[in-house]
Amino acid sequence: YLEHLRALVAETRFMLQAPEDPLADPEEQRLQLDHIGRLSNSVAMVAVRPGRSPGRDPILGSLTLLGGTLARTRSGALLSMGVVASAWGLGIGGALLDVGMAWARQNPTLVRVGLQVYADNAPARGLYRSRGFVEEGVLRRDVRELDGAEEDLVGMSAWVGRPR
Repeated sequence: YLEHLRALVAETRFMLQAPEDPLADPEEQRLQLDHIGRLSNSVAMVAVRPGRSPGRDPILGSLTLLGGTLARTRSGALLSMGVVASAWGLGIGGALLDVGMAWARQNPTLVRVGLQVYADNAPARGLYRSRGFVEEGVLRRDVRELDGAEEDLVGMSAWVGRPR
């Protein structure tokens, strides 16, 4: 999983984490995944090639839904996902998103899934819109790149349960 995360941050500028940022060590990553596993409104999933032995082949994509932990925030989850460059255009992002959103719709706690995406990442924005996400607003100059450039993020969300 850590190798997958390293590949994601090295291959695209559309991840908030940069290659220069430290990744969790294996024990920290295990604790983070264990924490996600204990939360009833959170899930982490990966995509690998079909028919291969789990844990033996590279991860092609990953998706995390991290649910809120407070009484007022537990009905929402923050989505993050990424697909390695060698698997772009193969439908892996869409498949991960479909499975993740199906899981969220079945979750009795979740009502809303939110995310943030780079404003100029048109393919990702199109994918999210195709799965029912709506754009809620622009976070102007929310990201500062190492070269000093400032980038906008777009907040998007999708309803997965019945609003109260």
